[in-house]
Amino acid sequence: MSIALKDFGLNDRKLLKQFAEFPWKHYSLKEKYIPQLNAELLGNGLLGIKGLFTKKHPYHKHASVRHWLAYEDGKVVGRISASVNQVYNNHHKTQIGNFGFFESIKDERVSTALFSAAAEWLKAQGMKTMRGPGQYGNATHEIQSWAMNSFHDAPTVELTMSKWYYPKMAEKFGMYKAKDYFAYLNPVESVEWDRDNKLLERMTHRSRFRIRKMDMKNLRAEVDKVIEIYNEAWKDNWAFLPLTSDDGQAMAETLKMVADPNLLLFVMDGEREVAVIGTLLDLNEKFLRRRSIFGNSDIVRLLRFFLGKKSISRARIMFFGIRPEYRKQGIDAMVLFATRNYLYEHTSVRAVEASLVLEENMILRNLFGHFSGIEYKKYRIYDFDL
Repeated sequence: MSIALKDFGLNDRKLLKQFAEFPWKHYSLKEKYIPQLNAELLGNGLLGIKGLFTKKHPYHKHASVRHWLAYEDGKVVGRISASVNQVYNNHHKTQIGNFGFFESIKDERVSTALFSAAAEWLKAQGMKTMRGPGQYGNATHEIQSWAMNSFHDAPTVELTMSKWYYPKMAEKFGMYKAKDYFAYLNPVESVEWDRDNKLLERMTHRSRFRIRKMDMKNLRAEVDKVIEIYNEAWKDNWAFLPLTSDDGQAMAETLKMVADPNLLLFVMDGEREVAVIGTLLDLNEKFLRRRSIFGNSDIVRLLRFFLGKKSISRARIMFFGIRPEYRKQGIDAMVLFATRNYLYEHTSVRAVEASLVLEENMILRNLFGHFSGIEYKKYRIYDFDL
């Protein structure tokens, strides 16, 4: 049987629902696929969430998007999206379009049909390169990439799970590597525990810098400071796109719901914030799908997190930035020590993931190696010439 495609935009709620639901059927429970909350994609007025697949989401203020579902014998067998983010292209002076949300059964007819549809649409928009995978985009702060190894390990919060054969499908289609990211798994308790704590104590007493927690009562203003530092610290990185006020609002809503202020730390030089690190408990441990009479709805999975977060064993460093003029002054080690100590003394977390770390960022890669980190996952972004 031939593969049939349906393409649609943001107005077709029925097809968008099928688009969002396909991975739930595509991955078995054994594969540890952890879907996002449906509200994050389709929206939920009760939770106050503007879903990514709704016109109200701020992403669509500056981007054009399209979606495809692949069918065989009337059954969904794959999906893909294509998008053009004009703000990204204006910032980098490029003509790059993105493919994302890719899923497919192990059948090259399906992957070829989906990749071709996205490529043809992007070419018609005037793009010269197709980049992916991601969700809609591949800016540094977006959910993106395919894992290239360690497929048996469940992804941590806001990282992706994919089939092992997706990169092979992309390469067969003619895609080539654009960039690799790495993930490091760092134990909370180190064999160098006493030495590191003595070093932290000396650094704290001798340094003019001090650490403070984020003020959750003034969260929106605090997030603006995070954005300011991030935009300074990351501006020269590959695929960087400045965070906006809309991004800050979305970040504040997320942090308010799930963050521990003891893991959201600023480094101060006098009254100025010069660095920031944000670590989240791994929600995915509680969002993992289960066979249960209660099902796996958004409400059920959120309840699992709030009722069981004290037993979560992993965390992920979500953002980490130091203003350029304050680098190489020991700030990075200071906040990592403080984060590790809090996790060990006040939570059940015994491993912290640091990701996604750009392949050329040897300063961070060496730093996480110092903390007994294991480079346990590699993620890849692909390009395709249109």
